[in-house]
Amino acid sequence: MSNNYSNSEFLGFAGQAISKLHGYPEAASTQKVNFTATAASSGVLPSGAYVMLTATQPCFVRFSPDANSAVVDIDMYLVANVPYLLNLGCSNQYVSVVQATAGGILYITPMAVD
Repeated sequence: MSNNYSNSEFLGFAGQAISKLHGYPEAASTQKVNFTATAASSGVLPSGAYVMLTATQPCFVRFSPDANSAVVDIDMYLVANVPYLLNLGCSNQYVSVVQATAGGILYITPMAVD
């Protein structure tokens, strides 16, 4: 029996482990939030869920239970076009986003757990 795996096989195993731990994308549940210099918030998300965040431009995000606005240079910074898998936490149901340098779109996908 061989213990030699290709990089793609390792990535496949890692993807399977991540999906079992953090879930898989919930069908037809991605929210698209347009952001500018004025913070914008998502609709209600499942409390305590993992979410996949991907922004088209650098931005700052804030998780909150009541849609508090994200603040530039204070909240979590996201690099453009990099997917982030994050846990909303027990009481948070909203993601607020504000631009770092230019407006863009934040895609928010709740993840369903097996």
